[in-house]
Parts: sequence; structure tokens; C-alpha cells
Amino acid sequence: ETIWRNGQCVGLIKSTAYGHTIGKTLAYGYVTSVPYSSGFESGEIRERTGEGHRKITKKWLEAGEYHVGDKGTMHKAKLHLKAPFDPKNERIMQ
Repeated sequence: ETIWRNGQCVGLIKSTAYGHTIGKTLAYGYVTSVPYSSGFESGEIRERTGEGHRKITKKWLEAGEYHVGDKGTMHKAKLHLKAPFDPKNERIMQ
């Protein structure tokens, strides 16, 4: 499966599982560095990570609209930079 941000493929899914506590399917994947020519809006990312690539920042990740591609079908997705269940580990402290 593929990860799409604003209509462009930016990464791959590595694992999927159903989260019974949150009642949704979770897809774990990685967004890789993206070439300059892939439609970045000016000002979103300033640092280069290598020849013709830009550094991926939290701001850039959060600004995107995501989909997961699966066998030719696009599924709307939501980015989570922390665990979707108990992201502050409050439940473990009880």
C-alpha cells in the first residue's frame, strides 16, 4: 500500500492492524524524503537533505491531506504523529 499527501505518493505502508480500542484500522508507514519537483509550496520546507530533496518537517506533515492507496482504491486517512489511543500515556499512570 502507498501513502499519498495532497495527491502525490510520498511513502509506503509497512504494517496494518485493526485497533479494537479505537474501532478503526491502523496503517503504519513511513513518509520518505520528497524531490523538489514534487509540488512543494514555497516556504513549506527550506532545508535540503541531499541533491534535489527536501527535509520533511512536522509542519509539512501536519499541513497535508492524506490517503492510503490499496489495490487501485484510495482511502481517506488521518495522520497521527502519536498513538491514537492514549497519546499522553495518562491511562498507564493510573
